[in-house]
Amino acid sequence: MGVDVGDLPFDPILVTCFDGLIEEKHPYNFIAKAVIKEMLESPAAPDKTIPIIQKIVWPLRTALCGKNQQVYENAIDCLGMLSEVV
Repeated sequence: MGVDVGDLPFDPILVTCFDGLIEEKHPYNFIAKAVIKEMLESPAAPDKTIPIIQKIVWPLRTALCGKNQQVYENAIDCLGMLSEVV
């Protein structure tokens, strides 16, 4: 029995994962990106992401301004996934 990601509350889970993009240590950076990917690929993503987009923008911007190359690349990947949803 698996959990349907679309049934989970995107706020605060998705917001927390976008905050986690700034983490430089494994497994934190991996988990943040993997959960973001899973949630944004769910059929419920547009309806649940658009209302919280303002809460996502600031942590995403912070990750994009980071000096760590892996943090920056993860943020770019997540930005691409987010743009497909919204």
